[in-house]
Amino acid sequence: MPILYCLYFIAYTLWGILGLFWELLHTVPPLATLSYRVIWSLVTILFVITIQKDWHNMLLTVINLIKNKRIYYIAMSSLFISLNWFIYIYMVTHHQATEASLGYYIMPIMNVVVAILFLHEKLTKYSTLALIFVIIGVTVLTINTGSIPITTIIMAASFCLYGLIKKQVPLPSTMSLALETALILKKWTIFIQSVK
Repeated sequence: MPILYCLYFIAYTLWGILGLFWELLHTVPPLATLSYRVIWSLVTILFVITIQKDWHNMLLTVINLIKNKRIYYIAMSSLFISLNWFIYIYMVTHHQATEASLGYYIMPIMNVVVAILFLHEKLTKYSTLALIFVIIGVTVLTINTGSIPITTIIMAASFCLYGLIKKQVPLPSTMSLALETALILKKWTIFIQSVK
């Protein structure tokens, strides 16, 4: 169990400093950065699937998704996650890191609203308490920022809708990321070729 907490800590630390990495790329157009992120995410996840020897399950999953016409959910989720990635990269490379982080604080509030309205979930007293803390945090950040930019709202909404769609097609994270990046890869490779 302690190793699990160490892995959580490492993952969230890396996620936290990711913004510093994007800041170093501020001279690169955000769409180009996103294109390379999509390409290298796909290469990395295909390598992981190969190491896990999970290609058979991957093929069966794809066949099943196409047969049941649920591949459209993956296509929609890929659009929302690429929009989310793009806006985050754009904001951080344009000196709007605080506004970008505000989007990730607003997102849980949107998730709760979506869960109540569309998934008919109920709030427990602990969930309500957590939501109150999130609302206080968002209020403080909004006051410090001075406003909520539209990009912050779109970033939060895109990730919220991504999560809602993912609930319709529960897949292992490796397969889900592989399919999502594969579905949007063509658009981004075309973009990279047009830039060259």
